[in-house]
Amino acid sequence: MPVPQFHWQQILDVLIVAVLFYYVFYFVRGTKTAIVIQGIFIVAAVYYICQLLRLLTLVWIFEKVLFVGSFALIIIFAPEIRQFLERAGRTRFLLHHLYSRPGPASKGEICDLVVSSMRSMSERRLGGLIAILGDDHSALEQMIIGVRLDSEISTELILTIFDPGTPLHDGAIVIDNGRILYAGCFFPLSEREQAIKFLGTRHHAGIGITERTDIIVAVVSEETGALSICHNGRISYNMTSDQVSSLLRLLISNDSEKASILPRILME
Repeated sequence: MPVPQFHWQQILDVLIVAVLFYYVFYFVRGTKTAIVIQGIFIVAAVYYICQLLRLLTLVWIFEKVLFVGSFALIIIFAPEIRQFLERAGRTRFLLHHLYSRPGPASKGEICDLVVSSMRSMSERRLGGLIAILGDDHSALEQMIIGVRLDSEISTELILTIFDPGTPLHDGAIVIDNGRILYAGCFFPLSEREQAIKFLGTRHHAGIGITERTDIIVAVVSEETGALSICHNGRISYNMTSDQVSSLLRLLISNDSEKASILPRILME
């Protein structure tokens, strides 16, 4: 049996396609656009199977749909395409992401930075919502997505975002894989009357999103400076910074059993 021969042009072709796919998926990861792209791949796979099985009618239908759909996708994703091309056209864009991009922060570093930011916000009476995504990114579908940042976590950046003089201060920031993915996001409010009666809107939103997803939300009260953590539809209210740090570390490490015994659980 003859061994297939590969030319360097074929290898280069595969590498270029792989790089292009990497940047497309990197750019849209964690967004609804990624779900649409997954749907497109599924449709393409079904179309290929229909061709192999010679299902001519289905092949004809898919060809018509794909032809029209290609133009529809260009219109639907026009803002994303423009933004991607603008970023790709900047000097050193590829080199920046290939060589100089820092790795994500560790879980311990995330906890330290979030707690440090919450402490500073409390002292300055800056209200804020800080959400940490879990393994299930479907939480993004439950919120109104704000501005994509995809930046390193830093106390200075978080304080700047939640400063009342900035346009994003009323929303939440979303942390994923050790980076601030979005800012200015809005969460669904809790439907539980107890949350409405005793807590403010930020706490209400923190409980609401955690009732629907596995996300972890840290809340800083603008009125009192109280520090709170929301998870699994519950809130640990008015905690010290040390308690916040301990609870965050347990939740991020998925040790929910130990996390549930910590004090100041307001809602069950």
